[in-house]
Amino acid sequence: ISYQTYVDKLLLSKCDNFPVVFIFLVDQSGSMEGEPMEIVKKALLWFLQSLPEGSYYQIIGFGSYFKKYDRTPKKYTQENIDLSILIIKSMKANFNATNLYDPLENIYESDSYNDINLERKIFILTDWEVVDKDKTLDIIEKNRDKFSIHAIGVGEEFDEDLIRQAGTLGKGNYSFCKDFNELNSTIVNKINNATKPCIKKVNIEMSNQIKNLKYT
Repeated sequence: ISYQTYVDKLLLSKCDNFPVVFIFLVDQSGSMEGEPMEIVKKALLWFLQSLPEGSYYQIIGFGSYFKKYDRTPKKYTQENIDLSILIIKSMKANFNATNLYDPLENIYESDSYNDINLERKIFILTDWEVVDKDKTLDIIEKNRDKFSIHAIGVGEEFDEDLIRQAGTLGKGNYSFCKDFNELNSTIVNKINNATKPCIKKVNIEMSNQIKNLKYT
């Protein structure tokens, strides 16, 4: 059965950017040494200075181990941003291998996000393959309703399948940025997409405004 309805008007209100909890997982493995690390740091600075008012953010570096530069999400204020800028500038690619599973597991099991009534989005920036790929993708899919994943592969040697599946299974999106100079524009697009509200419930009222209803 299909049907057609005819209504006079459908009004859509303007959707502005809205606050989000942003969690930045930054690859600090040895493969990021040199120009890749410097460009990702600049991109991360761009990220922080482009967040919507009222947002929270957290920076976590990962490699063989992970490091929470912010133990809990910080409120987006100029004072906090100034402190984070100093942290970002000091980051180095000295975390050896690339283990993405452990920091993700820590995020998913943490209760530090429970008191913040905002959507939670994880941004992954990496230039390499990760250990325990299947295990990593599995935990992303299991937690897709709690945190969305926005994955960015940078450089020439990242695992395209990992980036694609992480963004898809995590109900977010993904980008391949093989030219480091394009990273800033990629991040701007990511922020714009991540901060647009989505429609979760739709309520349709049928009244005498419907001029015709046909069933076939």
